[in-house]
Amino acid sequence: MIFPMGIIEVEQLRELPCRKIILATDMDERGIAARDQIRMNLQNKKIITEYLFPEGRKDANECTQEELLNLSEIF
Repeated sequence: MIFPMGIIEVEQLRELPCRKIILATDMDERGIAARDQIRMNLQNKKIITEYLFPEGRKDANECTQEELLNLSEIF
């Protein structure tokens, strides 16, 4: 399994002075692994919301402005 984030990055996210973290990771293997690792390490510590990109879009750079404004939010 790929873990693209290190302990330091996860700790930095945990220490942020916010209650909610919004995930919009790439929909490739590394992005999905990062998302899963963040969720696993921050559950019960932060409110985690995730946005799904439209079908056929790998990341935000491939989305139109209209698609970005209408992203589906999941929890």
